[in-house]
Formats: sequence, C-alpha cells, structure tokens
Amino acid sequence: MAGKSGENTVQCLERALTILECIVDSGEIGVSELSQKVGLHVATVHNILRTLSSRQYLLNISGRYQPGPALAVMLARGASLTMLARLAQPVLAQVAEETKESASMSVLIGSQAKLVAFEPGKHMVTIHYPQWVWDDALQLATGRILVAFASPERRQECIKKHQVHKKTSEEWEAEFEQIRKTMIAEAMSSNDADQYAYAHAILGPGNNVIAAMGSSCPMFRAGDDVREAMRLSVDRAAANLTAVLTGAARK
Repeated sequence: MAGKSGENTVQCLERALTILECIVDSGEIGVSELSQKVGLHVATVHNILRTLSSRQYLLNISGRYQPGPALAVMLARGASLTMLARLAQPVLAQVAEETKESASMSVLIGSQAKLVAFEPGKHMVTIHYPQWVWDDALQLATGRILVAFASPERRQECIKKHQVHKKTSEEWEAEFEQIRKTMIAEAMSSNDADQYAYAHAILGPGNNVIAAMGSSCPMFRAGDDVREAMRLSVDRAAANLTAVLTGAARK
C-alpha cells in the first residue's frame, strides 16, 4: 500500500500521507499492523507517527493511533462544518442560553490554542475573542486544560511563551497537576475591565482529552451566582458532548 514516488513527488511526504490515510480508513490501528498495511519498516512508520502525533494530527492511545483534533481544524479551513464544530455549536448555544455568557471550544495544535466553535453571550456587554488562534495558550482557561494534558516538552514550550501571569515553571506544573485531577480550569483577572473564564475538558476515544469547552464573562459581572451558573452549565455540556464523542467511537 506504500505510495510509489514519481518524478514530482517527495518520498517522505508520500509515506506520511499514506500512513495518515490508512489510519483514517482504519479508525484505530497499532504500529505493527500499520507497518504491514503500508509496506514500510516499523521504525520508519514509528518515526512518522511520532511526528504526526506531536502536531496533534494523530492521537496515540495506549500504542494505537487514531485521527487527532488537528485534522478537524485543517478541514475547518476549507469546509463549512467539521465534526467537532458541528457537534460543539449547538452545545455552546445551549450554554450561552443558560448562562447568558459567551461559550467556546478550543483544541491544541502544536503549542497554539485554536477555537473551533464560539457562541456570543446574550448581554449587551459580552466577551468576544479578538482572534481564533492564540500563540499563548495559557491566556485561555480552555488552553490551560489542553496544555495540562500535553507532553512535558509541550507544556514547557507553552510556559516559556506566556507573558501575562508571572508564575514559575513549578507553579504552572502544580496548576496543571490539579487540572489533570479535576478536568477543569479557571482564569480570573483582578482588573474589572477584564474577564472570568471557566473551562472543562472534552474527552474522545480512549477517554483522551481532545478539546476543552468554556464560558467567559466580564469581570464586573462575575459574582458567585453567575460563576456557579457557568460551572453547572459547562460541566453538564462537557459531560454530554464527551458521551457523544466516546459513544460514537465505540460504534
């Protein structure tokens, strides 16, 4: 099944695309089986898989590989809807309706947090995101969750990029450990002109974190009742979407 290189093709790219196509077709596959299907040495396949996984085009779940969230983001650039965006949008709309505050979903691509769906709040003054790609993922509550579940190398890369909160690497790692235990993150600014955000992890196949969903409101409105409403709504929505994604995987 290995792609044959012609005069105008690049062999390493041919191999990577062949492997990616095989994994998409299979849904889930191990390295040895994949090596046999594509007709490449196990070491070659493993190196390509490691590269694709580091960019989140693939997910490595207990040694078996599945399509990752970066594929959905790439498709979103040329298609009106992707699976994640299509599933997330009505869920975010429900969160915005329940809380009257903005709701969003993000994935981690490399060290960047990228929004895949967004729903504005219902108040006259609400949170709007100035961009859909965040080089500093730790500015977002959703980004903090995604970074917490990334590799140690990726976490350190994100910490070095962050300029807002002057925390040490040890302080960030302690926060990440807590996020991994609870699956939630909060980001609160002391400035009344800023915002409060609450986020919850979204699980996919193999109970692996593939995205994060959150709700944000202006800081002046972030009283105890509003924050509690946001938490309840986001927790419920995240549980429901996780059930859909993990249930779809079992089918």
